[in-house]
Amino acid sequence: MNSNSRFNIFAAVKNAYLFVGRERAYLFKTGLVPAAAQIACALFVQCQRPDASPVEAYLWSLPATLLLGWFLFLETRLLLLGERQESLPADGAGGAARRKGLEASVTAFALFNMGVVAAFTALLYIEAFVQKAGAGGTAAGFVELLLIGALFWGVRLGIVPILAAVRYPVRAALRQTWGLMFSLRLIGMSILGVLPVMFLFQILLAAVFAGAPAPSGAGFSLTVGQQTLLNVIGAPMSLLASALLNAAGAYALKEILGRGQGKTP
Repeated sequence: MNSNSRFNIFAAVKNAYLFVGRERAYLFKTGLVPAAAQIACALFVQCQRPDASPVEAYLWSLPATLLLGWFLFLETRLLLLGERQESLPADGAGGAARRKGLEASVTAFALFNMGVVAAFTALLYIEAFVQKAGAGGTAAGFVELLLIGALFWGVRLGIVPILAAVRYPVRAALRQTWGLMFSLRLIGMSILGVLPVMFLFQILLAAVFAGAPAPSGAGFSLTVGQQTLLNVIGAPMSLLASALLNAAGAYALKEILGRGQGKTP
């Protein structure tokens, strides 16, 4: 792997937590609308489309995804450029460039998420076919392995919304971060970054699901109230995890792309 694409995973995660903690008031304020939209979309799917496939559920939640992309755009601009919503420059040219960055970043974020959802949905269908076909599913199993490999490699595309937010040349950055090992480092960073959030989420779930029926068949049988509460709690937890991962990715890119250049993305 090109050494220029290496970054300190622990430093990126630590700095992300410090940043989110330091800017918690600003992030809380800007994250209210995306969190509310995510709750609303989740409740709509729960009540109106309970049997929706992952792809259909994603399409119904697209407004929330776009607002989450907007939130992460604001976070990235704050982290890398020191820009805040309440003190945006009045310069016309700067405003136009910012709007282009917003459009590109949110679009890239939505497309990346759409690709992940589509790939995981395809994996579920292929896995079900392989198990049903047995030895006759060899070709499908090979396709499954290829798709898993593509998913691992494609993780690196998750940095595109960050690059687009500050209008950094995407192709140049992707060339510098070429290779499977960079994707694996991003995965390691993501796991390390969300572990505390997952731990907190599990504590909340233990309280929410206290007294729920024992596991049966495919999983727990939840009441409507429990499912609703799960969606309500999951929205801010998801927003927090996204903010941490986005910040960690920005710090990682800042280290990689600023190396030897004296500048940030």
